[in-house]
Amino acid sequence: MPRVGFWLRLPATALDFILLAWILSVGGPLFFAAWLAYHIGMWTWKGTTIGGIVCSIKVVRLDGRPLDFSVALVRGLAAVFSGVAACMGFFWAGWSHEKQSWHDKIAGTVIVKVPRGVSLI
Repeated sequence: MPRVGFWLRLPATALDFILLAWILSVGGPLFFAAWLAYHIGMWTWKGTTIGGIVCSIKVVRLDGRPLDFSVALVRGLAAVFSGVAACMGFFWAGWSHEKQSWHDKIAGTVIVKVPRGVSLI
């Protein structure tokens, strides 16, 4: 499956943000904790988020094994690092030949485009 860079990840993340903000209607540290828990839970359960389902993208491990809780947790916590560094870790997926963000590199994952007809649900 083809790897996905920054520009397809952005709308998926925006959809997740809008959905979670609408459902929770909270801000600050509570929203951040819910955001992290949502992503870790969805990655563990389905390998994607609701925004990822809409955009037909999914997180896969480089070694081909199924995404489990420990990898999703490492990826989620490493995403904090990607964001704290002026969001450079997120943009890296657009600049990197491997199309991996910093948190993908740390967790050993990559985002791929799922072909039409393959269900993510």
